[in-house]
Amino acid sequence: MSKITPQEDLRVLYDFALEHCDTIGLNPSDTIACNKERLDKVLNEIKHPRLNQLVIEAHQNAIDKGWWENPKSFGEIIALIHSEASEALEQYRDGRKPTETYYSGKVVNDDIITIHAETKNKTAMFFAPSKYVSHHIFIDKPEGIPSELADVVIRVMDICGYYGIDLEAAIKEKMDYNKTRPLMHGGKAI
Repeated sequence: MSKITPQEDLRVLYDFALEHCDTIGLNPSDTIACNKERLDKVLNEIKHPRLNQLVIEAHQNAIDKGWWENPKSFGEIIALIHSEASEALEQYRDGRKPTETYYSGKVVNDDIITIHAETKNKTAMFFAPSKYVSHHIFIDKPEGIPSELADVVIRVMDICGYYGIDLEAAIKEKMDYNKTRPLMHGGKAI
């Protein structure tokens, strides 16, 4: 295998950046004048998508999976967000650490879905008649507090996508405001 030189590596990144510059907010007509600062911006966006791009992706996935075939009320959506937070609390009450992720197996074929017990090392054993095994796809489902908190954020991003909320701007605005608040504002114990 030949080693790629830094110049070749930069060229590959540059070509990739030029190909994707319009999705990241750069004008494709002046990409020839793209300097290192602009290239760095493109590469950063590729490595770390902006929050609103994730909002679009989360909402589109929810649409694709049928969650919006029968639109829910605002209250139902908020309750779903709350239920994900409650699932995180249940994981904690079950003795899971806040940073612990574990996996449960899920075997899927066209008309059978079987949930299997927790698997420690992302490996699983399941039993099925041999005539069906070749038709199964095994999926490791992440479980635990980090996964439930991710579900909270995904649900929030989905509702923002549905209502057209600029979540990135709302978070930035709220964080800027919170910097002006006094220490332990509100005086409540929790």
